[in-house]
Amino acid sequence: MSSFFHHAVPFSESGISIIVLAAGASSRLGQPKQLLETKDHKPLIVALMETALHAKCQSVIVVLGANMELIRPKISHLPIQQVFNQRWQEGVGTSVSKSMQTLQKNHPQAIGALFLLCDQPFVETGLILKMLEKFGNTGKPLVACRYGGTVGVPALFRKEIFPELAELQGDRGAKKIILKHQSEAEWIDFTEGVFDIDSAEDVKKWKGKN
Repeated sequence: MSSFFHHAVPFSESGISIIVLAAGASSRLGQPKQLLETKDHKPLIVALMETALHAKCQSVIVVLGANMELIRPKISHLPIQQVFNQRWQEGVGTSVSKSMQTLQKNHPQAIGALFLLCDQPFVETGLILKMLEKFGNTGKPLVACRYGGTVGVPALFRKEIFPELAELQGDRGAKKIILKHQSEAEWIDFTEGVFDIDSAEDVKKWKGKN
C-alpha cells in the first residue's frame, strides 16, 4: 500500500485531505467504470487521482470495494492511501463513513475533507483549487458544487461536520449532509458536474466530449 505524500503547501490546503469514492461495482455499465480509458489512454481512476494530487493537499485517500483486485495495480504507483470498504455492497454511505474513520485515525488534525466521485470525469484541478480558495477565504463549514438544478459532490466539509459524515450508512451519501447544511454553505458552479458515468450511453457521450 502506498504511503501518504506530503507537499509544502499554503496553510489553507495543508490540513485538507481529498477523498475519492471508487468502491462501486458499476453494475449498470457491466464493467468497472474506474478503468475506462481517457483520451490519454489512462484509466479514469488514475486520471482522477492525478487531478487530486496536483491540488497538493495534505493527503489523497481512495476508497475501493468492488473490483479492487483489478483497480489496485493501476494506482499502486501513486502516492495515495488505498482503503478497502468491506461493506461496499451496502451503498456509498459506508464508503464515506470508512473514509472518515481512516482520515481521523491517520490525520486527527485535519481541518477539511474534499470528496470526489470516480464517475465524474470532468473534475479538474482548477475546480478543486477554486473550492479550496473559497473554503479558506470564507471560513464556511461547507463548500459544494451546483449543477443541473441541484447540489452535490465535489464537496468540501470542515471538521465540525466530520461526525455526521462518519455516521452515514447504506445508500445515503454526502448529498444528505450537503442539503442539511445548505443554508450555511458556499457554492461553486460546476455545470459539467451533472454528468456522471453509469451506462454505455454515458460512456459514448463522455468519449464524444473527451
